[in-house]
Amino acid sequence: MAPLQTLTEVALSTLLFVLAWGGLRLWVANHGRIPGSDKVLHAHSWVQVAVSLALFTTTLLSAVQHDGLPTALAQTLHAQDAFLPRYAVHLSRVFEYLDMLFFVAAGHAPDLHFAFHHLTTPYLTWFRALRDFDGWRLFVGLNTFHHVLMHLFFAGVTSTRALLPWTRYVQLVAGVACDVWIAWGKARAGGRVAGYLVSAALLTSYFVLLTREIVMRRSTAASRTRVKTE
Repeated sequence: MAPLQTLTEVALSTLLFVLAWGGLRLWVANHGRIPGSDKVLHAHSWVQVAVSLALFTTTLLSAVQHDGLPTALAQTLHAQDAFLPRYAVHLSRVFEYLDMLFFVAAGHAPDLHFAFHHLTTPYLTWFRALRDFDGWRLFVGLNTFHHVLMHLFFAGVTSTRALLPWTRYVQLVAGVACDVWIAWGKARAGGRVAGYLVSAALLTSYFVLLTREIVMRRSTAASRTRVKTE
């Protein structure tokens, strides 16, 4: 069986990530940011652009009927209920742990939303892309499209900034609505709903923490403006 398909393996990857994160924080606190880490972080952003674009494309292609694709590609994308695209999305969220490590190595301090999001998204994809995956393409499609724009911005393409608030909230609201709708239908039919409820809870948490962070930043900016004018 391919790695990271069990909850135990995901938890172990999180433990290793937390240990590495803690070690980096201590190192940076005592010795300062790691030389060259900003360049690594910038290069990693471009890698994430490519990964996100590939995931977005395969998600769309997995929804296309076989006669619209070369036979070999269609069979790969659609095998086992499109397992390969779903599994790739899950692996990418574990890979995102590197975002945080490079960010900390460069001397930056992650906010609560950033930290909680990166810590928990492998569990979101485990429950929603691997375990209970009805309707998975809606959120994954919106999410990977948002990630393309977001990592382009991190890589220095500032023209995507105006779109990010919209794509960020649209993916969360659509994801929660989809999860609740499917869970309601599954519950009425006596089906399994746990994965959809976990996903809805995590997406709602991201929504709340993101909104909190935006409000705090605006409040801080307003306070600084008042101080300058006094």
